[in-house]
Amino acid sequence: MRQDVINDISNLDTISIYKKYLLGQDVWYFKQKEPDKYLQIYDSFKHYVANCLEINFNNISIVGSAKTGISLSPGKDFKMFNTDSDFDLVLVSPVLFYQFWDAYLDLFKEKKNFGYQFVTSNLFRRFISIKKPDPNHFRLLKKKGKGIEISRLTSAIPNDIFGLDSIHYSEFC
Repeated sequence: MRQDVINDISNLDTISIYKKYLLGQDVWYFKQKEPDKYLQIYDSFKHYVANCLEINFNNISIVGSAKTGISLSPGKDFKMFNTDSDFDLVLVSPVLFYQFWDAYLDLFKEKKNFGYQFVTSNLFRRFISIKKPDPNHFRLLKKKGKGIEISRLTSAIPNDIFGLDSIHYSEFC
């Protein structure tokens, strides 16, 4: 499998790689856990996240090594998914994006240390990563009455239902 991915990256154009490895319901992680039910488990997982965050089911996707079984990140040398790997969720939500944007502006105004370089490098690429959430993010969102509970989502995902091991989560809004 690893060598197939390496060959494809060497020989296929970007669109073909995107279509082959990132689109669709085929999630390597769930397929390894439940080969006969992985599509239903992925759908259930997406419904759970959609309900928790009040976003559309179709605006949720798993990417990264949980999706493909192999990291496609530069510098990771096609490392296989393991128990130290992140479980990367993409959440397409203008509402979440602007709620976090406002929270970051408030943190900046309060002169809080929130990883300015990490945050801004992502913002200028038009996404927000809360891979390493600061408690201030959630405090500000709650203070503003936004009600986002992404930290609660990641700690409350029922692992027994989705067959998830003890793994790390990263969300991108």
